[in-house]
Amino acid sequence: MIVLKSPVLNPPQPIPFNVDLVETLLFFSSVVYYRGNPNYNKMRDTTKSTIKKRRKDAKKRIDEIIRSWGIKFHSFGELKSTENIFAGLFWSKEKNFIVVAFKGSSPPVIRFYYSLFTDYDDPLKRCTANSLVEVILKKVEKWNNPIPVNIWVTGHSLGGALAQTFYAIF
Repeated sequence: MIVLKSPVLNPPQPIPFNVDLVETLLFFSSVVYYRGNPNYNKMRDTTKSTIKKRRKDAKKRIDEIIRSWGIKFHSFGELKSTENIFAGLFWSKEKNFIVVAFKGSSPPVIRFYYSLFTDYDDPLKRCTANSLVEVILKKVEKWNNPIPVNIWVTGHSLGGALAQTFYAIF
């Protein structure tokens, strides 16, 4: 967390366009669509172990896709349905990066705003987006890296707009 709070000593330098990075971020933007529907709202057994199993089953295909690269994944956000938006965190401590990838919503889902920002008076108070930042900060702090962690934000469709908003706010 100290790394993210440290001031930049020199003015930021322009980063040259990197096709490999763009392709990688597009890859993560598409992979989040492989998350299955955990159907939490239809559960009868709501014990922690059952919820954990459902979450693990829902991300099984994503884990299979990224396993060979040594990358880990955690689904975050609106988890009631695969139609709603959510963010996926992809990370590798060894490669020193975290990618926040926002999935877009299905066209009929227009309540997407409530999935991220729940308080009109103070949109950063108790909202999913703020919680996502807290999770990222805890992960970075836990890594205890002496160098700054690379954090990239990406998304597809509505998720692309949300990624820009998320980046601009935080």
